[in-house]
Amino acid sequence: MTESPPPRLYTLLDALTGRVIALNREVLSETGKLVITKDHWDRYHEFDAKITAFEPRVEECETRLKNAERELASLMINDDQGGASPALTTRVEKILSREQATPTKMVVDAAAILLRSAKSLDPVRSLHPNLEKLLFNFELRPLREENDRLKSLSFNSQVGGSGSAPVRSHTDDEYNALKRQLEHERSEKDRLLQEMSKRSLDASQRIPQTQFSEVANARFAYTETQRQKSDAEVEKQKRLLAQKDANIRALTMQRNKEEARARRALLAEDRANKESARILSELNDTKVVLQAAEKDLEDNIQLRTFFQAKVAETEWRSELIAGRFEQDIQQLESEISRLTFFSDNREHQVAHDAQMIGDLYDTLEYENHGLERQLREAKTELQDLKSTSESKIQRLSLSNKGLSDHKKLLECAADSLKLDIKKLQREKSNLSAEKTTLERERDRLIGEKKELSNKYNQLSLQRQQQQAKVTEINIVKGNIETQLQVAKEELAKCTTRLSALSGYLDLATNLSSRHTWDDLVNKVLSLPFDKLDISEEIRKPWIVQPLAIPSCE
Repeated sequence: MTESPPPRLYTLLDALTGRVIALNREVLSETGKLVITKDHWDRYHEFDAKITAFEPRVEECETRLKNAERELASLMINDDQGGASPALTTRVEKILSREQATPTKMVVDAAAILLRSAKSLDPVRSLHPNLEKLLFNFELRPLREENDRLKSLSFNSQVGGSGSAPVRSHTDDEYNALKRQLEHERSEKDRLLQEMSKRSLDASQRIPQTQFSEVANARFAYTETQRQKSDAEVEKQKRLLAQKDANIRALTMQRNKEEARARRALLAEDRANKESARILSELNDTKVVLQAAEKDLEDNIQLRTFFQAKVAETEWRSELIAGRFEQDIQQLESEISRLTFFSDNREHQVAHDAQMIGDLYDTLEYENHGLERQLREAKTELQDLKSTSESKIQRLSLSNKGLSDHKKLLECAADSLKLDIKKLQREKSNLSAEKTTLERERDRLIGEKKELSNKYNQLSLQRQQQQAKVTEINIVKGNIETQLQVAKEELAKCTTRLSALSGYLDLATNLSSRHTWDDLVNKVLSLPFDKLDISEEIRKPWIVQPLAIPSCE
């Protein structure tokens, strides 16, 4: 009697078949999990697009950095580029090492010293091509020469010297001494004029009347001379005022130039600030992109770690499933070997069961080979994904390194721009100080102009007074000439009368020798005095009063 196989065998076969199917499903699911998800691929492509879009900006930043480096290199003084003599080079190096100031001021001062010594800029030009442009932009030497010239001109106008006097600088002590000397000379002139007028008045009172015309002519000539001198002084003051106006106009033009230069410096500073702000914004954008790249790199590193963990887990599960499958096969073989003892009476059934088991075993072997092939393909795909991820990670690390280098270069460029901005601010403060000095000089010259205007008004008033005195003197001169004419006529009359009286005296003498005193008196009284018209002159003798000549003070 054939014995049916125990139900435990079918249960074991069903469990084994379910395990194989579950293993196949698990392997397929794990193989599907090894594929990168759409989200990861989208993020990777987005990051790659960002890197591709940022590369032109990085190249542009590199170009700007190279241009900035070339510009800085052009602004630096390189003694090896020029053909300057060793003596001049050593002297400039000593000057630059001795002076504690900005590089621009040191270069300009050194060039100014070379100008004073060599009287030429040819050795200085050979130091660097842009040094001549730097010198002519600041124009320190022409400004200093113009300032010294204006100071000397203002001093010459203050002391009353002509504009053609040699220009030189004076100290305050010399100026005060010259001012005191001029005041002393002016007081001496006034004293001498007063003394001369007093002496002329005394002389006019003492001299006879016949010399009045000569004194008046001398006084008139002296007055004319003084008037001409005052006119010359007024003309001189006018010339000084015109020269002062020219100096003030020159200072105003110079101040306008300084203001234009300051405005140009401000515009350059604004452009530098805008350029630095733009570069800083680009730096910020670069920082944002770098942060995004770092984040994507971290995500890729996490993804790589996740892939490695999944690959290790899949390998471990594959090994575990293979071990379990081998254990199940061994258990099945042991069960089959154990069941062979129960199939002696039922060979056909056992053969049929063995055939079924063989078919099942072949099926399991075929499925095992398929699973092994799928495992090999999965391992190959994992290796490819691993190599691809490593290459992408290496590329991302290289791009991150390049971005960090670009970031450092941009930071260096920003630092250099900040230094340039500080230099421009220092130059702006220097220009503001020079502008303040020029404004003070202009205010001082305006004050001097006002003083000269007051002096001119005083001189004009004195000139008017002198003209009034000259008019008065002319009137007195006319009066004196009239009186002299009257005196001459009276003198002629007196001469005629004296001759008549002398004739009468001779007649009286002859009569006295012939007649007595009573007869003489009667003769005299009988003379025709009404015809001679000298009775009043005899009774009232003619006395010439001295004329009072006014002083020419």
